[in-house]
Amino acid sequence: MPPLNGNYLDNHNPATGEITSKIADSSREDVELAVMAAQNALHHWASFSTHERIDWLRKIAKALELRKDEIASVESIDTGKPIGLAKRVDAARSVSNFEFFADHAENLIDKEYRMADATNYVSRKPVGIVGLITPWNLPLYLLTWKIAPALVMGNTIVAKPSELTPLTCIHKIPSRCHQCCSRTRSKCGPSNSRTSTNQSNLIYWWHIYRQDSCRDCSTKVQETFFGIGGQKCNNHS
Repeated sequence: MPPLNGNYLDNHNPATGEITSKIADSSREDVELAVMAAQNALHHWASFSTHERIDWLRKIAKALELRKDEIASVESIDTGKPIGLAKRVDAARSVSNFEFFADHAENLIDKEYRMADATNYVSRKPVGIVGLITPWNLPLYLLTWKIAPALVMGNTIVAKPSELTPLTCIHKIPSRCHQCCSRTRSKCGPSNSRTSTNQSNLIYWWHIYRQDSCRDCSTKVQETFFGIGGQKCNNHS
């Protein structure tokens, strides 16, 4: 849907500088609507059995497989990388991410830990609404890496791709899977981690270095994961 404020950003092909499209410069109000939509969908999606959600992940993987050439073309235009690389890495990994987490969920086993006077059971339940903020360099690759496990566990998603490379998130992932908001970097942290509905249960940042985002989540004791890129370090707070 169009942004409520009617504002758009120019999206450029970095290899040529050409403006390839206009993308929504979403406001805080747009983020609120996305969170509300995710909240409305949560009960229905979480009510599916794990096997039903696994089937949906495999359907998405097949749909992406059929569009690998198209995905690679769009990713090449959006990121400036060679189309062969985009097909071999970005498009292929977007498919395998959904397949991997479908297989992983299918092979999960019930766990219990017995003690002399008690038995402890592992219970797996959806967290709720998951906020995903992903970087510019591997747009669909890293987004699907986060979407797939969140979906198969029964969560709904609000995604914020990089405003530099948003096209595959906006156009190549089925909208029924997630809500997508594109914003400028200066607006990213506060509005995505702090909403008046206060419904987002988990925030995942990848390559985000904003103290205000950390502070916003800490004041709500909000579960947060930070990916620190090539340093291979995840901070869970």
